[in-house]
Amino acid sequence: MIVMNLVLDNIRSFEDFKVNFSYPRKVAGSTIDNEYLDGFPNFRYKKLNIIMGANATGKTALGKTLMDIFNFIYRTDVSRIIDSVNNTSKKAYIEMDFIPQKQYLYRISLIIDPLDNDDKKFDVKVALKKTKITKKDNYERCAKRLTIKDNEYSTDLAKALRPIESFGWYFIYPYDVEYSIHLPDPGLHSIDFSYILENIFKVLDPSIESVEKNEIKNDENNAAYSIKFKNSSKVPLIHDGEITKGDFLSSGTKSGIKIATLLSAIFDHRNGFFYCDELFSYIQTDIEKAVLSVMISQLNGIEQLFFTSHNTDLLDMDLPKHSFLFLRKRMINNKSQIEAFDASLYLKKGTESLRNAVENDIFNTIPNLEQIYKLEKLCEESNE
Repeated sequence: MIVMNLVLDNIRSFEDFKVNFSYPRKVAGSTIDNEYLDGFPNFRYKKLNIIMGANATGKTALGKTLMDIFNFIYRTDVSRIIDSVNNTSKKAYIEMDFIPQKQYLYRISLIIDPLDNDDKKFDVKVALKKTKITKKDNYERCAKRLTIKDNEYSTDLAKALRPIESFGWYFIYPYDVEYSIHLPDPGLHSIDFSYILENIFKVLDPSIESVEKNEIKNDENNAAYSIKFKNSSKVPLIHDGEITKGDFLSSGTKSGIKIATLLSAIFDHRNGFFYCDELFSYIQTDIEKAVLSVMISQLNGIEQLFFTSHNTDLLDMDLPKHSFLFLRKRMINNKSQIEAFDASLYLKKGTESLRNAVENDIFNTIPNLEQIYKLEKLCEESNE
């Protein structure tokens, strides 16, 4: 599953928001192998999208919006999209170009029109267009063919969405870590999950010796996992999807459980689309870079990874500049507006430093700290 282009209007804090995930020309010596649609070398797309920005600039909101769109396509569930309409008194719009299974480029257009603002009732219409991808095609050529076709909107959502092939996705957020965990099915993954978890845990906590899996009787698709510490007894960790002994783990080690599930999904190519939202907040920077490097190396030609982070050390990973997307939120006429900046459109020379650009605030992502320093001044005045 690949997302190529996204347009949002009046959805969450996104007003007249546009972002594209293609790149125009092959990058010589790129550290990301075969960054094009499998079997179609001219059809270039960004396998990796590292999304950065200050707090509340839309990194999490972008992931939630994509998840809502996917659920709408897969289940015809429009309720989440309706709930995400920002101003319920005006029309909202969503447009997305995407590839479910590499043969066709689709464009879905969704209009959410208010009927009764008091009761939050909406008229929802959808249009779907597709074009077959040929060997010589790039994204821009296919998108042009879609653009010249008129949208034919329908209120029969299920019928309109029926032609779309099935696809998978995997979204992961830091606030999911504390209480429950969706473990991979033991019968599906090629690498034993306990082995992945053990390798992650050993890096995060050197006192951990091993992770062991114990099959639960009468349930071959479930497992209990325990941690064995050096010079200590075995301690149960996960049972029936619940973290049973999370109190003795650091915040970073608990995040390791989620990191292991994401790695397991990428290794097995079960989902195709991955959105990892600031899962490494409690993780040392070298570990984050190493895990991200492994994730990138495993992506195939019909998979895509979105990775949000505040860690500027990622800028030094020798990745293509087009892999970095910066989000900024501004107030315009008392309304918040989120903008996206593709680093490759601003830094066109290979010798230009991405880190220097960020530190010099070329993408306008450094927050205004004046309000915080006002507190210091206030304290000084109160002590005089």
